[in-house]
Amino acid sequence: MIFLVLGMLSGARSDEENKKTIVSFNHRVEIPGGGQVLPAGKYVFKVLDPAANPNIIQILSEDEKHSYGTIMAIPKYRSRQSEKTVMTFSAKGTGGPKAIRTWFYPGSTRRGICVSGDAAEDC
Repeated sequence: MIFLVLGMLSGARSDEENKKTIVSFNHRVEIPGGGQVLPAGKYVFKVLDPAANPNIIQILSEDEKHSYGTIMAIPKYRSRQSEKTVMTFSAKGTGGPKAIRTWFYPGSTRRGICVSGDAAEDC
């Protein structure tokens, strides 16, 4: 597993209520749920409906006009918080895109979301 604190992200901004975070990847990444690969660029990660279910995550284009995926995530916790967005990635084969594994919203230790795999043990 590869750990990242905005190392591959050239920037990130966030919105408290729906955890909206705009990230910029400098290389291709694979999103969970079918192996879709996003090219380098800016994307929005956010909780679809925080009041109804804070574990449903949307991945959208920067302008939020195109949805790349809606994921049922598993809550994940960290021992320390970061002031920046933190994502972890799983390495796929040599030269292949890295797969997004977790997404942690800035300033939180308890609102991390595991977005990879079908079961908690995958996280």
